[in-house]
Amino acid sequence: MTYLFKLARRRAYQRALPLILLAAALAGCNSDGLTNSGEDPAGTPASPPAAPTPQFATSFRGGIPFGTWALPTSYFGEVYNGAVRNIWPGELLSELAAIKGRGGRVVLALAGNEDNFKDADGHFSLSMWKARVDRFRNVNFSSYIDDGTIIGHYMIDEPNDPVNWTNQLVTGPTLEAMAAYSKQIWPRMATVVRVEPGYLAQWSGIYDKLDVAWAQYVTRKGDPADYIRRNVSDAQKLGLALITGLNISKGGPDQTPLSASVVQSAGSALLAADYPCAFISWEFDDRYLSRSEIKSAMSVLSQKAEAHSTRSCSSSSPIALPSETGIVLSAAQSTKDGEEVVKLTWSGASGTLVDLYRNGNYSRTTQNDGLAFAYPQRAGTYTYKVCEAGKATCSNSASVTRN
Repeated sequence: MTYLFKLARRRAYQRALPLILLAAALAGCNSDGLTNSGEDPAGTPASPPAAPTPQFATSFRGGIPFGTWALPTSYFGEVYNGAVRNIWPGELLSELAAIKGRGGRVVLALAGNEDNFKDADGHFSLSMWKARVDRFRNVNFSSYIDDGTIIGHYMIDEPNDPVNWTNQLVTGPTLEAMAAYSKQIWPRMATVVRVEPGYLAQWSGIYDKLDVAWAQYVTRKGDPADYIRRNVSDAQKLGLALITGLNISKGGPDQTPLSASVVQSAGSALLAADYPCAFISWEFDDRYLSRSEIKSAMSVLSQKAEAHSTRSCSSSSPIALPSETGIVLSAAQSTKDGEEVVKLTWSGASGTLVDLYRNGNYSRTTQNDGLAFAYPQRAGTYTYKVCEAGKATCSNSASVTRN
């Protein structure tokens, strides 16, 4: 079996490794300052601030979720309909019902603040993280996964920051193990890591259970259009969905709040990419968001999020996610000659031949006629790509789960 596509990517990252390691060493100085919120290290839920009741919504309005970390339930409505929330197990069902009633969607930070899953040396502890997640085993919230109220499981923040983890980074194999543990309990809930896909690509393995990477923009990262273009490309290569947003609190020079003009211009650039599945910014601050010029800028972005192409944050979803190359692939379970197969359909590829990849590995070369069949032999999730023959010009990832 040939692995040209994957080997090319691996060699590119090996050439870039010295720069990546240097960036990791400096990450502590340039950290976005994002932490999970909503619960203190002792496990006591924080009370959200009171707020005027916005207009209610009975269903999600369309587009992609738009909001902030720690957005209080009372703020879900006309402008904001997305959030990252850390909710105490005993209050989860009532909060989800209220969020759904306001047309909202939410990424759940089940493990809570990272201090709850660090060992005595300040390093990430997988066993402690699992114990935090296990608190929700007996809470039946599957209906909110199935109806889309829950965007995904926010597993960890900035695994690439040496300051967060006392110089012992949380690497790809551990992140995939975390995702696998989550999927054992909630197979249909997307798994999310708050880190750019470029960091995830340092691991040469396959992300089978991890679904979503995160591109959080700050001004030091340069032109926002270039930034989102690069992160979309990196996510596509890994077969991952992508959440984006702004660090509105500390994203300016010297970790200052973003101005209204930057919020609107940078946010508009991020939302111009049709690949992201949600737009969630750090973090909720009532005084900041209540400023008239910020309210105006966020309202503009909210409308752009509503008009955005609807995308799933689950990499196991059959929804096609268009790539920047213009090649669009869809995968669906089907039958052919009485046998269960995966039907692959695509458009936008140039040339007479295309290469098919399954789970990151080359499968075969076939005619570029827009139709092919795959024959998985075992149960599991299979992720496919179509690439122009001999090139790294590829489609989105499309996945099918065979039971």
